[in-house]
Amino acid sequence: MITAETLASSGSAIGATDRVLLLTGDVDERFGDVGFFDDAAAFTPGAAEWLVESGVSLIANDFLTERLADPERPVHKTLLGGGIPIVEYLCNADRVASYETVELIALPLALSGLDGSPARVIARTDD
Repeated sequence: MITAETLASSGSAIGATDRVLLLTGDVDERFGDVGFFDDAAAFTPGAAEWLVESGVSLIANDFLTERLADPERPVHKTLLGGGIPIVEYLCNADRVASYETVELIALPLALSGLDGSPARVIARTDD
C-alpha cells in the first residue's frame, strides 16, 4: 500500500501544482495475473488526503489507484473531489522511471456523457 508516509518520505519535493508520476512496475509486470487486483500497489485514503493537501494538479500511476473491494471509492472521491485528475494503469513507463522530471502529456478520447476515458499518454524527457 502507498501511504501518506510513503509519499512524504519519498525524497522528492512534491508541491503545489506539480503533476506527480508514481511508478511501481505493477501494470507491466503483473496486469492479467490472477491476483493483480488483490495484490497490486494502491493508495490508502490517507495518501489521497496527503496529495490533496500538497496541492498537486494531477496524479499519474502504473498501479491501482485504490482497491476495488470498497464500493465507496474513498481514494477516487478524495482525489477527484480535491480537483486532482487521475491517469491510471500506465504501461511502458519503465523508460522514464529513472528521470526526476518528465513532461507528461495525456490525450484522452473525446467521449461525451462519461467521467473518464482511455488516453494515449506520452512522457517526454530532456534527452
